[in-house]
Amino acid sequence: MDLREAAIRNNVTWCATVAGAPGTIDDANGFWLLDTAPPPLFPDLVTLRPGVAPDDVAQALTGRDRCSVKDSFADVDMTAHGFAVAFEAQWIGRAPRSSGSVSRGWFVARDAEQLASWNRASGLPSPLPDHLLDDAGTAVVVFGSADRITAGAVVTRGADVAGLSNVFDHGDQVTTSTWRDLLAVADLLCPGLPVVDYEHGVDLATALAAGLRTTGPLRVWVRPH
Repeated sequence: MDLREAAIRNNVTWCATVAGAPGTIDDANGFWLLDTAPPPLFPDLVTLRPGVAPDDVAQALTGRDRCSVKDSFADVDMTAHGFAVAFEAQWIGRAPRSSGSVSRGWFVARDAEQLASWNRASGLPSPLPDHLLDDAGTAVVVFGSADRITAGAVVTRGADVAGLSNVFDHGDQVTTSTWRDLLAVADLLCPGLPVVDYEHGVDLATALAAGLRTTGPLRVWVRPH
C-alpha cells in the first residue's frame, strides 16, 4: 500500500463527511471537487495524483472567488491564477500494529453535548457538525471529561487506513505522549489498519518522535477573493 495515496483518499473521505456532500472525483483531470462551499479550513478541491494541470484546477473553480486547493503532491503552481500558499506540510503514516496501552481518560464523543465540548476545546473557527455522531466511519475522540477536555482528535476510517485529523492538545503543541496515545486509540478503533495524517511545524516533529514517518509533501493554496 502507498501510504501517501491512501492518506489522500482518506482525507477526501473526511472532507466529504464534514461537508455532508460526496463531491465529485474527476479521474480525467486527477482531482476531487466539492460541489458546494466547504466548511472553514476545508478545501474546495484536492488533487489525487501528481502532475495535475493548474489550468484544469482553475477551470474547475471558476466562479468561486474565495477558495482553496489541497495540492496533495506539492507540485501544482497556482500562483498565476491568483492563489497564494497558505502552508506546506508532510503526509505522515505508520504501519498497523496491535493496539498498545491507552492512557485512562480517552473516550469517543457519543452525543451533541460531548461534541460541543470537543468543539470548544479544539479552538476550531467553525464547529464540527452533529451529523458526525451518526457516521459509522468517524470517531471524535476526547481526552479528559465532558466539562474539561484537554486533548482530542478525529479518527476517520476510509481507503483502508485510519486517518487522524484535527489533533489538538492543551498546550500550544501536541506532545509526543498524546501522539502515542492517539496512535493506540486509532489501532483500537480500526484494528489492522495503517494510521495516516498530515502535519507541519512542531506538531510534525512530535508526531515523528511518536513513531510516524513522512510519506511526501503537500501544499495548501488559497485564493482570498
